[in-house]
Amino acid sequence: MPGYLSLSSGDAALAMILGADVRLSRAPDALASEVDGEVVMMSVEHGEYFSLTGVASRLWEMIAEPASIGQLTAAIAAEYDVPAEQCQADIVAFASDMLAAGLVKVA
Repeated sequence: MPGYLSLSSGDAALAMILGADVRLSRAPDALASEVDGEVVMMSVEHGEYFSLTGVASRLWEMIAEPASIGQLTAAIAAEYDVPAEQCQADIVAFASDMLAAGLVKVA
């Protein structure tokens, strides 16, 4: 998935935890707003701002309702014509970052 993260070797354990059946959704207290096609977010808990563009903003849109990593992978891989394995790794990296920031939760 262009424009986002790839898993590092230290994230292998996380990839096992965040398997295809894990369902993600937005955290209920996540502050986010779309501005000119970009999602601007704030983690009140951590006092950090985030900006999501491209595929990441599309993922944010898709998890307005709980969706599994497998569902997200299939949709994004088809929509952006990327290999499913790389797509899932990038989605796990995205989920990891968003979980750490308190912006996404496991549903």
